[in-house]
Amino acid sequence: MALSAFDICSNALVQIGASAITDFEGGSEESEVCSYLYQPTVDNWMSMYPWRFATRQKQLSRLSDEPDMMWDAAYAQPDGMITLQAVQVSDVNVPFDRFENKIYCNATSADVVIATYTYSISEAYWPPYFVELIELALMHKLSFALPSKLDMKQLVKSDLEIQYRMAKAADQRQQSSRVLPMSGRGSIIEARRGDYRIAGTGRRSS
Repeated sequence: MALSAFDICSNALVQIGASAITDFEGGSEESEVCSYLYQPTVDNWMSMYPWRFATRQKQLSRLSDEPDMMWDAAYAQPDGMITLQAVQVSDVNVPFDRFENKIYCNATSADVVIATYTYSISEAYWPPYFVELIELALMHKLSFALPSKLDMKQLVKSDLEIQYRMAKAADQRQQSSRVLPMSGRGSIIEARRGDYRIAGTGRRSS
């Protein structure tokens, strides 16, 4: 059975010796604290690393108004986007910037612009290593928010740091390793002349 936000909060609460919850409006101290802490904690850890399970690609919609800055074009950011990982034209990474809810690059109106980004994905699709990470992150915050559990904070912090390293390592194994260098703010034509090299070799990828 897929985990819910309440299951994850309850697992964190029980592990620090607090009471489980069934919703965020139960009237208990635990429910109230979790209602404030849960989503900001999830969004923060989602933004810390380009998790493969929470990565999506989407063609961007070009905005009609030209940017009042150095970029040639502005695009609407996808709904639910947490962090922007890359922008591509013709499968080539190109320089970009993100301001407020817009994405900027030097694409032409004829270019198909694809964004790779981290988005807010349902708990039902979280792998076990990320569930464990969020539970530990909640345990750490709950140990501060629930005064009777303050003595747990240092122990949980150590476990959280270890789990973050393990979760990143597990997530990295979900794809082949490639290095996609991109620096500066050159034109798309310049970017198209670039290439990427297979990590650990001097060979160009075909």
